[in-house]
Amino acid sequence: MSGSLTSTQTATLDKVTGNWKLPINSNALQIGQPLNVTATAFDVTGNTTTITRSYQVLADKDAPSITISSHHADETVLKTGFLLQGNVTDDTAVSTVQLSVAQEGGNVLVTPKNLTPTPAGNWAYALPNGILSQDSKITVTLTATDTSGKQSTSTLALNVAGAHEENRQLLSRTTFGITDALLQEVTQLGTTAFLEQQLNPTTLDDSVFAARMANSNPATLAEFQTATLQRMIGSRRQLQEVMTWFWDNHFNTDFRKTGNKLLYELAENDVFRANALGNFRNLLGASAKSPAMLYYLDSVKNVKANANENYAREILELHTVGVDGGYTQKEVDTLAEVFTGWQVQNDRFFFNAAQHNSVAKVFWGNAIPAGGVDEGERVLDILARHPATANYLCSKLVTYFVSDQPVNSLQARCADTFLAQASAPDQIAQVLRVILTSPEFYATENINSKVKTPLEFVTASVRATHAQGTYADLPAAVKRMGMDLYQYPLPTGYSDTGDDWVSSAALQERVRFVNLLANARSGATYLNTATLFSLQQAVTAESIASDLLNWTIGGYYAELEWQTALEVLNAEGAFNPNASNAEARIRETVGTVLSYPEFNYQ
Repeated sequence: MSGSLTSTQTATLDKVTGNWKLPINSNALQIGQPLNVTATAFDVTGNTTTITRSYQVLADKDAPSITISSHHADETVLKTGFLLQGNVTDDTAVSTVQLSVAQEGGNVLVTPKNLTPTPAGNWAYALPNGILSQDSKITVTLTATDTSGKQSTSTLALNVAGAHEENRQLLSRTTFGITDALLQEVTQLGTTAFLEQQLNPTTLDDSVFAARMANSNPATLAEFQTATLQRMIGSRRQLQEVMTWFWDNHFNTDFRKTGNKLLYELAENDVFRANALGNFRNLLGASAKSPAMLYYLDSVKNVKANANENYAREILELHTVGVDGGYTQKEVDTLAEVFTGWQVQNDRFFFNAAQHNSVAKVFWGNAIPAGGVDEGERVLDILARHPATANYLCSKLVTYFVSDQPVNSLQARCADTFLAQASAPDQIAQVLRVILTSPEFYATENINSKVKTPLEFVTASVRATHAQGTYADLPAAVKRMGMDLYQYPLPTGYSDTGDDWVSSAALQERVRFVNLLANARSGATYLNTATLFSLQQAVTAESIASDLLNWTIGGYYAELEWQTALEVLNAEGAFNPNASNAEARIRETVGTVLSYPEFNYQ
């Protein structure tokens, strides 16, 4: 060893591990001068190996410097937990960093925890759900010690607010998947203002997405399915897209039975989107005259000499009053006669007067004078304003947005609004406002209680991870999980209740999908992990796990799931964002978290 002094000393050797150590006395060191250390090892036969290293001797003048970048003094945090992060530096080297949390009054919530900063000094700690109390004050204390024993302490006072579960509830039910940007938006605006924007979609600037879709002209069913998913994933007008799908499923048709004419499905989808939050009578009329529906339920075969009752039965049972709406076979028979002559010509609705049974009729106690297409229009007016229709549609909407179990009080208020606003151009928006601002909607038992359908699971996975691409492979993924878009053969449409989507095979397919997604570096749908966490400046294992869990399942995870995410990130040693294995560790963690059972719920 050479520096200000030259000496030879014997190191202490652990013969089991081969590790050795040698304390260097301060007398051998001189600030600003190099220190050359030469180590020589001898084996039992006298063979030697020598290695030399040079070091610069520095003076340890200052204690470590601690910064907390994630929060400022007296900021409000949520009782469901939050992520603390910052940086620690020293003029020599940091030996330890400890964090503790205490509640006002001295109650210790987190005993001192040793943190492991990255090589750049970044640190993070996630306070889990279950340890903070609403309306309390807490103090976070960070203590850093350098290698010479110098120590510094930084404290941060924070206020704890109630969990904003209502934010997640509103987003999970009114969008096709929560994103970090939407969480920030609803937090800034509040649930009321956010909902009003979604209920009035033309007030939302969606020009960026519209520009991306400007050249989208689907020519095949696969292209139309892809375009549908692109809208669900990319549009800012999320509630409009949610309701577009609701009506498309409510007035279900099967592409294969309509002669494989994509024009019919495209036209139907456009009119459902235009009226998604509008008036039900317009939706009902558009469906009744849609070539897709006219072919699907055999209205084109409904002629004067041989009335076909398929559409008459389904418009009652599935589109309006419901199977328990109080109608009888007599109403079905009369309705079939009313709709004779409703056919298709030149790919458009065509009323064939020669095939219409133009005689006076009585439908459900209502006189229908002999006429033409006006007979059907009169019946549609009656059905659109029928109390049973209000009750049936509200039962479906409450099931879709609130709970798989009946919520009778909310259903009744919804039905009252449906009937009171029967002439309003924004009838459906007003009905949804009743549902989405109700106490029942935000009731504890209804939060995070609905199982995502395959469609919702796929879109939520893509949105949460900011997956990019054309999404041309997603329709096949949704189909493998049980939903073949626009090709469901039954007029009921796909189920909105969880019991129809939960099975071991279905869940295995979901796990398969998210792991393929997480590891996709190119192709139709892929992840760019370089930008996934960059906006949040997440560079530690704790910050990455916290962000990912927040975007996907919020506070609904157990300690085991938190630890599992960290273990995956740290599987090959402490996670280092600059290491060659960082991307692989992040991708595996994304797949792991999206495979958690809680992500199947919304």
